Amino acid sequence: MKKLVREINLVLAGWNPIGVDGNVAMSEYQGYIGSILTALKENRLLLYLEELLLELGLEYDSTNELQSMEVRNVSEVLENLYKNWKVSQN
Repeated sequence: MKKLVREINLVLAGWNPIGVDGNVAMSEYQGYIGSILTALKENRLLLYLEELLLELGLEYDSTNELQSMEVRNVSEVLENLYKNWKVSQN
């Protein structure tokens, strides 16, 4: 599980939706990992990420193709990490 958490953190830091400094980004999003894991388990990650952007005070419009594509890409990467982790646990 520690490896999965580290990998999720790396994805979030790389995404860095609020645009903090790279060093800060590695710790900035750690508090959301638990909720992301829950959303992954409940198969609702994309919705959670959209809600997170709004919670962070960012303007997010799901009808904006660029914004929507970015969130879908992050969601897909995180979902793949989670699926691969689950397979490795069996």
